[in-house]
Amino acid sequence: MGLLSESAYIGVWTNHNKGPILGSTLTVPSSTGTILIAILALIVGWTGSHLFDLVCFAIYQLRSSSNSQDGLYHQQQALLRSRLSDTTLLYRFLKVGFAWRSHTRAPLSRTLPFSLVALVNIVFFVVAGVFSSKVTSIDSEVIGRGKCGMLAGLTTLKPFPDWTPQDWLTGDVIFTAAYISFRKESAYARSCYGNYIETEDEQCTVFTTPLIASRKDVRAACPFPEDICSGSAVEFDTGRMNSDKHFGMNAKPENQIGMRKVMTCAPFPLEDFSTPWTLEKKPALEAYMPLIVPNDTYKYYYLGTSLDYGFSLSDYTWALSNISLSLHTQPYDLQSLSFYPRNLENSIDQTMATESGFLPIAELNRTDADVTLLLLNKKVGYTGQVNDPWFTATVQRTSEVGIPEVWFSNESYSGIGCTEQYQFCNGDTCTALDGLFTYSFQKPPEIGYNVAQAATYNLLIQFANYMRIHNVYKFLQNEILLANQVVYGSFGISTPLEDSHWITEMENLHNISLAGLQYCPVAYAAPGNVPIRDGFNLHDFIVPETDPEKLNLCNNQRFRSPKYSSFSILGLAIIVAMSSVIILLNLSLQRVVGWVQTRRGRGWKRLEWIEDDVLQLQRMAFEGRWEGPWKGKTDEVPVTQRFGAELRRGRGGRDGEYRLLDLCQNQSLEPLDRE
Repeated sequence: MGLLSESAYIGVWTNHNKGPILGSTLTVPSSTGTILIAILALIVGWTGSHLFDLVCFAIYQLRSSSNSQDGLYHQQQALLRSRLSDTTLLYRFLKVGFAWRSHTRAPLSRTLPFSLVALVNIVFFVVAGVFSSKVTSIDSEVIGRGKCGMLAGLTTLKPFPDWTPQDWLTGDVIFTAAYISFRKESAYARSCYGNYIETEDEQCTVFTTPLIASRKDVRAACPFPEDICSGSAVEFDTGRMNSDKHFGMNAKPENQIGMRKVMTCAPFPLEDFSTPWTLEKKPALEAYMPLIVPNDTYKYYYLGTSLDYGFSLSDYTWALSNISLSLHTQPYDLQSLSFYPRNLENSIDQTMATESGFLPIAELNRTDADVTLLLLNKKVGYTGQVNDPWFTATVQRTSEVGIPEVWFSNESYSGIGCTEQYQFCNGDTCTALDGLFTYSFQKPPEIGYNVAQAATYNLLIQFANYMRIHNVYKFLQNEILLANQVVYGSFGISTPLEDSHWITEMENLHNISLAGLQYCPVAYAAPGNVPIRDGFNLHDFIVPETDPEKLNLCNNQRFRSPKYSSFSILGLAIIVAMSSVIILLNLSLQRVVGWVQTRRGRGWKRLEWIEDDVLQLQRMAFEGRWEGPWKGKTDEVPVTQRFGAELRRGRGGRDGEYRLLDLCQNQSLEPLDRE
């Protein structure tokens, strides 16, 4: 995914998500993996032929009889003894059964069982050959390798007024890298999450878990007092996410931790908290207006006290003017305001949070959740009426480019209020759902974390902080909105939206934050050294990790890569072991069974097996033509008694004579004249 390293550890490691036995893994480059897969397929095919030989041997022995039998029986025994491939044997059995249909009793029904055995073997080992790689491969999960660490200054950024030139250089790199990563996370969420998948994308196979599924409740309770919300709320609950399974932070079960995020959103009547349009210029108005001109009119929103780096900026939260509205050139303008009730570092007499943009009124205040207000202006016109509470468009008029009967919103801005809550777990022991800044970023909650778990917690809470929905907005702004996808280019006209489109937008925002939570551990452990600006690469601004526990997490971060192939050691061992046993058994069983049969007085079974061998059948055919003499008639390989004796097949001479060589007494006989 662009900012991720493409390097991985080559060798044996343990995937703790699968346990110490099933998770024992071998990772090799994909070129080597292709060769290994091909070798496995050959082994499986070779094993299949040996297993089929064993099946034929067992059937032959079970059918062997000292009584006289018809010709079909002997041909079936000869085919079972022939060591033909399953496909060839299937064809030969069917051909034999058909040939005997008028010459013995029930030839087809007597042949069909053998044909079915051959067919089953064919199907089984075709499937086994195809899926042998699936049995051993672990979806190319690998352990990443890269320059482990955080971007310089990422956790110690100062307020903008205090930045030095070096801070601006570092900030330029941080913000550029952050913007690139947020865009990739947004693209990942749209491609790999939800029901609005745009395209099939290979990026959906990057993480160990393609997506983190959340429970969606479209009839959730309002996250604020009921009279604040305009209808039902929607709630997205991840359930307990596991640091190993969901984030790829490969660790033993006792070193894993759980994390949960709940996001609840609801539309609220934003205009109820605004003043009428007025000529009054309230204090600090210049902080909100890009341009102040005479005779402009203003609207003020009273959602709480506005804050600037912890200082009170104004008693109103936000302001706009008619001029500022006319300056908007995009179809949508999205604004975000956030409040973090427990973030009190560097605040004024411990009452105002430096990370907060406002101190909300009582109706919007939550002490157990982070609050974000999303304010939307719709300059776009729709080709149909829109009744969605956030995208409402119920006024019909001609558009600015002369398109008649277009639907517009009569609201300056419309609002949605969201809360974010987090929970951390150690086994079944969990904290309460609360705002992110309830938790310390250095000291883990007192739920019994060991040293390794504490290091995991320290990283996950930083990643969660990075992926707050307000941060997503700060970097992507209007790009977040899925509604942009149905706007007709620069015409400012859009397809009408569904009545519940706001829920789709909130789900996408929630999914972007989850995609970022998946992305951050990999980017921390194995960032790619991509160019950020001329002369500067990402690695130039990464502070290498020195903490032993975090370094261990870096060296065990799992993700997927098409450049490598990973195989289950257990799967490889099972295939090799079973193949070896089957092959060795096939090579030795016949001798062992023959020896046992001789000792138990059933030598005729051994003799029948020997005589049905193709070399012995050939010997008997030559002897039937008076070609010989032979020795080794009970051995695996018969040979002629005379050294270098020449044998002739078929008819010899123009008169069809047969020549006998050294028959019985090693004496040459002249051809017989049959006339």
